[in-house]
Amino acid sequence: MRLRPINKRGNSATDLIVYMVSGLVMAIVLVLIFYYGSVTAEWFTTHAESFSSNGVNGTEIVANTFGKLPTAYENLKWISVGVMIAMAIAILLGNALVRVHGWYIVPYFIFCAIAVIFSVFISEAYEGIYNTPALNSYFAQFSGLSWIFLNLPIWITVVGLFGAVPMFSHLIKEKISGDSAW
Repeated sequence: MRLRPINKRGNSATDLIVYMVSGLVMAIVLVLIFYYGSVTAEWFTTHAESFSSNGVNGTEIVANTFGKLPTAYENLKWISVGVMIAMAIAILLGNALVRVHGWYIVPYFIFCAIAVIFSVFISEAYEGIYNTPALNSYFAQFSGLSWIFLNLPIWITVVGLFGAVPMFSHLIKEKISGDSAW
């Protein structure tokens, strides 16, 4: 089996779209996990007395099982921010390892502009979900993730532009040395 060389990767422009969509899906799934976990723990806590029978303390069982869910889910708040930052760094590192031709610079910036426009819609969709009365308090607890998504166009612009620098910097060196990358 022959592996594809890293300089033939070729889909670095689509990484911004994948970053936005996967981040949005991750944010919604994490908030829903946090929401349903909290609702489940609250329900079991309020109904713990009904689980007590024959010397078994239902309150203690619920406190040792479902009562620990909200505490366990606290880590999701900072893990989600770490995942978003790690994905942005992965895009930057991936762009640094990609070697492209000079003609790709214009389509890359056009695609980055499209990604920034698309990120405005993603950010507005996130804000609409964020302002849902039932989930607002849960989204507010994910303050770092919410900050990233409410400022998503800025994030996409920065990642797209900083990703272009290492991707196209070899063109200047090749132009000076006389190679035909242009």
